[in-house]
Amino acid sequence: MKIEVAEQQINQFKTQAIVILIFEEDCKNKNKIEALDKYVDGKISKLIDKGEISAKFKEYTYLRVNNLPCENILIMGLGKQKDFTLDKIRATIAVSSRYLRRIKIEEFAVPIFTEMNVDIKNSACAVVEGMILGLYKFWKYLTDKDPNFLKIKKLTILANKKSEVPQIKEGIDKGYILSMTANFVRDLINEPANKLNPEIFSQIAQEKAKEHKLGIKVFLEKDLEKLGTNGILAVGKGSCQAPCMVMMEYKGKKGGKTIGLIGKGITFDSGGINLKPTEGLAKMHCDMAGASVVMGVMIAAAKLKPNINIIGLMPLAENMPGPCSTKPGDIVKMFTGKTVEISNTDAEGRLLLADALGYAVSKKVDMLIDIATLTGAILITFGRFVAGMFGNDKNLSKALFEAGENAGERVWELPLYPEYKAQLRSTVADLNNSGGREAGSITAGWFLAEFVNSIPWMHIDIAGTSTMEKTIMPYLRNPYLPKEGATGFGFRLLYYTMERLADSK
Repeated sequence: MKIEVAEQQINQFKTQAIVILIFEEDCKNKNKIEALDKYVDGKISKLIDKGEISAKFKEYTYLRVNNLPCENILIMGLGKQKDFTLDKIRATIAVSSRYLRRIKIEEFAVPIFTEMNVDIKNSACAVVEGMILGLYKFWKYLTDKDPNFLKIKKLTILANKKSEVPQIKEGIDKGYILSMTANFVRDLINEPANKLNPEIFSQIAQEKAKEHKLGIKVFLEKDLEKLGTNGILAVGKGSCQAPCMVMMEYKGKKGGKTIGLIGKGITFDSGGINLKPTEGLAKMHCDMAGASVVMGVMIAAAKLKPNINIIGLMPLAENMPGPCSTKPGDIVKMFTGKTVEISNTDAEGRLLLADALGYAVSKKVDMLIDIATLTGAILITFGRFVAGMFGNDKNLSKALFEAGENAGERVWELPLYPEYKAQLRSTVADLNNSGGREAGSITAGWFLAEFVNSIPWMHIDIAGTSTMEKTIMPYLRNPYLPKEGATGFGFRLLYYTMERLADSK
């Protein structure tokens, strides 16, 4: 796929289609419309007067034209100006790309959007993200896929003047890297458990580290035993696939602050001895979404080079029932020395994260963020559209919230009030790994808080947002998310957060 920039006006550029983004207000104050309308014999104004174009968000109108170098115009609605966000550019371009592909358009152009004080680089980046994320499909294992399936081959972003071209090029490069890496993250999460286990995941990480010149270390089972990360080991005991932990390092600023990113990597979660019900079990290969997101951030950082240092930790295991499985009631001593009563083997993710968090603290990181498909309770709380956030640092919380609004991967903070911690009491160990059904996401957050000391830390629960179900109505689903399967949620959220933290003092 080619993505280019051209310093040309709509009436000069030859392509198959041009996508025009307009607000509802543009249908009343037709200054923007008039400039285009003169090239299409007043068709747009006539359709507005008839009420056939209202520019509501995601509404599209297709026009065939005869007196322009392009043959087709697609008018996309952005909705009301007061509701505008950068994410609406991604969404409308995703809708446009899929529609144009459906009518067998192979190349199209988009005039750069510079209204609403949108930065030109960010605008171009959002256009590219919207197209590439919106056209994603996972059909690696389909034998009957159409070999002639039409793909968009070229996108051109049209600059108004020469001075915009360098910024648009920067935005194109960034958008391409972020969206292609997000699709790589989606691919990882969508892989079935027989094709992606802890060993294979670690091999992929090593290949990517070599390709992008990242530091890497893989802690095998014997290494985890020496470290004393008994939480990770306890989770993996029931599987014939040995657990491991991947550590990737990106050094972007000598002497600068270091962020520790930890991602849960359960490559299949049966629940262990506390076996899950049949419903939804086939999707439990997606329980390594957090680890996949962290790997994606490391790859993007190596390419885009933010001025910050990042350590990415990905503890990996299969949670399976077996003759050697951890049993309810077992007690383990974690990396930090704290003991945990495992009352529920299906509350396994927090055991992996707790050991990885403890290890990250020992590496003297300045901040910690962990991300995980941790609790079904967060799906009940926020559904598929917002991730839960918990932690101990308001500045880090603010950075994540703002990055999430920018990325279209929204997070909302829930409280860690001390009363909830009482649910984790054990009479035989320092902590119980399960706080029961009530406030399940919050008690999981409290469990993790016990392993971070006083380091600024935030935990993100993406159990609801990491995958999409085809039962979710299309008008509710963001257009650049797939109908079903992995969304890649959290990758762009965390990368944009890294940029914010790099820019802060």
